[in-house]
Amino acid sequence: MSPIELALPAVFDADWDPSTLITYIGADICRCLCASPLLAGSLTNLRSAPPIALVREQKSVTAQAGSASLFGPGVNGKEKKQLRNQARQKRRALDRQQRTEASARICQRIAASKSFRNARRIALYLPMDGEVDCLSLFETAMGAGKEIFLPQLPGRYPRVMNFALLDAQTALEPGPLGTTQPARGSRIASSARELDLVITPLAAFDPQGNRIGMGAGYYDRTFGFLAHRKHWIRPRLVGVAFECQKFPAVPIDPWDVPLWSVVTESGSYPASKII
Repeated sequence: MSPIELALPAVFDADWDPSTLITYIGADICRCLCASPLLAGSLTNLRSAPPIALVREQKSVTAQAGSASLFGPGVNGKEKKQLRNQARQKRRALDRQQRTEASARICQRIAASKSFRNARRIALYLPMDGEVDCLSLFETAMGAGKEIFLPQLPGRYPRVMNFALLDAQTALEPGPLGTTQPARGSRIASSARELDLVITPLAAFDPQGNRIGMGAGYYDRTFGFLAHRKHWIRPRLVGVAFECQKFPAVPIDPWDVPLWSVVTESGSYPASKII
C-alpha cells in the first residue's frame, strides 16, 4: 500500500465515516506523502516553484437576500435529482475491487494526459460516497513538483469554494455534506482562475461533458466565469466518474458549467477532445 493508503484506510471503505477519516489523517497526510521515496524532496521543489498568490482564508460574506435564487432548482431540478440518485446507486453498487481497479485506470489516464503534465497548480479532492479514488494522483502530482489544492466549502451562501494549498502545515476537518476539507485558516489561492487543472467529482454525466453534481451548486458558482466562454481559459475542469454514471443526456440549466472532459475507466468524453 502507498503512504496515502496507509494514512487513509477509511477512504477505501464504501461506507467510510468522515469522523473516522479525520482521526486517521489530520495534518498527517502530508507527512505520509513526504515519507514516500517517490516524493523525497518534492516539498523543496514546491517551495522553489513560481509562487501562486495565497491569502489566509477569510469568513464568507453573507449573500444579499434573494441571491440564492440565482442557483435554485431550476426547471430541470426534479429530473436532475432522479438521475443523481440513479447514478449514486449504480456507483455504490460497485464492489471495492471494481472501484479500486477502475479508479486506478482513471488516474493512469489523467496522469498521462497533456493537461496534467502541463499543469503546475492542480485541485484534487478527497473521495466520499463511493466517488472515484484519485489519491494516487496526489503522489504523482507532488512527485512532479506540482502544487496541490483541495476545495474548501463555505457551508452557507454565497456557496463559492476556496481552494487551499496542501502542504506540511495543512490540517483537515469535517466539512459540509460529509466532506473532508482543509481547516479554516489554511492558505488559499486568491482566485480559482489561478488554478491550471481541477479534477472534478460528479454524480452523473453525458458524453457531451455536461455534469450533474450533488446539487449544492459549489462548482457552478465557483467556475461560473467559464460557462459561456467561446475559447476555454484556465482552469480546465476534468470530471472523473465510472462508466455506470454515464447517461445519454443530462438536463442542463443556464448556470451549469460544462466540463472540459470526463475521464472514466473506459475512456474520455467528448471523445473528440484531447485531455
